[in-house]
Amino acid sequence: MIELGRFQIDLELRTLWRDGERVPLGSRAFDILAMVASAAGRLVTKDELLDAVWPDTIVEENNIQVHLSALRKILGADRDLILTVPGRGYRLVQR
Repeated sequence: MIELGRFQIDLELRTLWRDGERVPLGSRAFDILAMVASAAGRLVTKDELLDAVWPDTIVEENNIQVHLSALRKILGADRDLILTVPGRGYRLVQR
């Protein structure tokens, strides 16, 4: 279980919790969140995300932005927990 402010990420059960309540989240968005959270502050590159979330599939980079947008909407006021590093990737901001 990874604690992220008022959120908890259960990597085994592939679930996201907010204040003890399960939050519905698509599988690709969860994969992105899990990768960024598991990196513990290290920059996760776009290529790493594409390779891990869409293995053996060629997709456009904007797929990452679509799922990150959904994630940030779910995170609400905590949306800034995932920092975009322009042209490079994404990093989890620890508070």
